Amino acid sequence: MTAMNQPDPSSTRDQLILAAGKLFAEQGFDSASTRAIAEACGANLAAIHYHFGSKQALYQAVLETVCRHHESVFLAEDDPASRPGVLDTPAGAAHAIRARVRLLFAMLIGPAAIPWQAQLIFREMTQPSSQHNLIVEHLAAPMHARWLAIHRHVRPQASEAEAQVWALHLPAMLRLLMTARPTMQLIMGTKRLDDAFFAEAVRQTADAMILLLHLPLPEEAAP
Repeated sequence: MTAMNQPDPSSTRDQLILAAGKLFAEQGFDSASTRAIAEACGANLAAIHYHFGSKQALYQAVLETVCRHHESVFLAEDDPASRPGVLDTPAGAAHAIRARVRLLFAMLIGPAAIPWQAQLIFREMTQPSSQHNLIVEHLAAPMHARWLAIHRHVRPQASEAEAQVWALHLPAMLRLLMTARPTMQLIMGTKRLDDAFFAEAVRQTADAMILLLHLPLPEEAAP
């Protein structure tokens, strides 16, 4: 793998992971054929069996690649909300929440996003395959736990249901923006959702989560 755990275009094995990832994201595991995957990267069908042994093993390799890449960002030690003492003050907690929302928006639907990877994550979350546990164990559960930790730290008196629902605000918004974009564009009468729209989506999503914790909104300008 190359930097940031991305497939190396000079490696046949990694080319198959990249081609398979895109097709699995678009079509799902069952519909994406091994022949189509091999043809997409100019490889022989036998190469899949040589490098992975089976379509199932190839899919697992794709998910492992996605997990490694996103773990390095989502669960990084420099996560603003994980710094010692940052959640101990209302202003610090509010800034950390906005910074984390901005980071996750950028990684999943911003200019730095890898579209097929984000699409595959959300496909697995809503249409689970036999490898669903990889996404849950390595991405969804750890990220959800980090949001829960913020809520429990800031509002220890809150109910478990309140904390759980609060932690789902961001994935719900991201899912909507990823899957309902054509409908949203028609409703809004625009050909595309521009940078200003996404900056406002970050601000309002973060601010809603901040206000639900009864924290002061950050004074900094909207990202």
